[in-house]
Parts: sequence; C-alpha cells; structure tokens
Amino acid sequence: MTDDRALDAGLPLTGAEVTKRSLAGRAIIAVAAAALFHLYAAGVSPFTALVQRPVHLALMAALGFLGVGIHAAGPSREGRPRRLLPNVVSWVLGSTVVASCVYLVTQHQVLVLRSGSPTRVDLIAGIVTILVILELARRFNGWGLVAVCVMALA
Repeated sequence: MTDDRALDAGLPLTGAEVTKRSLAGRAIIAVAAAALFHLYAAGVSPFTALVQRPVHLALMAALGFLGVGIHAAGPSREGRPRRLLPNVVSWVLGSTVVASCVYLVTQHQVLVLRSGSPTRVDLIAGIVTILVILELARRFNGWGLVAVCVMALA
C-alpha cells in the first residue's frame, strides 16, 4: 500500500515511507534554496563567477545525489529494481562536492591572487570535484557522456 493510501486508511507509515517523505522534504528545501539563490543572483545582486558557479554546482549536485531528476520507471537495464532512495555512497559523494564548492567560494579571492601556482589542496579539491561530477554524469546519462568528457580532459 502506498503511503498516501495508508494515511487515508488511518494506517501508520512504515520506516521506508517515513524516510521517503523525509527525503522529499529535504529535496523540496534544496530546490527552493536553489531557486531563491538563482533569482537573487539574477535580479538583485549578481555574484562573481568564482562564487556563482560553485554555489550552483553544489546545489545541483546535492539534488542530483538526492535522486532528484528524471528517472525511467521500471527495472534497470540489469533487471534489478531501481533504487529510489539515495544510499550512503550518494550522501558521501554529495557531501564531497559540496565541501569542495565551499572551499572554492571561501577561497576565491586567494585563488585569484595565486593564479597559476595552485597549492596541493587546490589540486585535490579540483580533482575530487571532477571525479564526483563524472560519477553524477554517469548516473544520469550513462557511460557515453563520461567517455566524451574523459577524452576531452586527456
């Protein structure tokens, strides 16, 4: 029984249904935050590119790893049922890309001043971000886009 029908029938929600509702609430908050940020940046006070782009990336990657987006219904190509809730790996990857974007936003002035001579932390944050974004692209578009991106980076 779906959670809406369970509520209509007066039945308590199961743990999975509560988790799904909690995740939906978090996704709505993230979508609202992304919309408000973009509206503010577009109409009220634009940010520099070194602030605007990492914030956009952090918001959209968080949504992507939460599972928000277009997913085909039915089983996956391998015949297994599709996962609708993000697992621990998704949370770790989402947190990683958000952390690297926070690093970019907080250090953007210093990054400009030392342009051309990156530190070890700069390189690690960049490499980790690229790898996580390639994983997000693989999840949503398959290996084709990842192959093209890897060839362009090579």
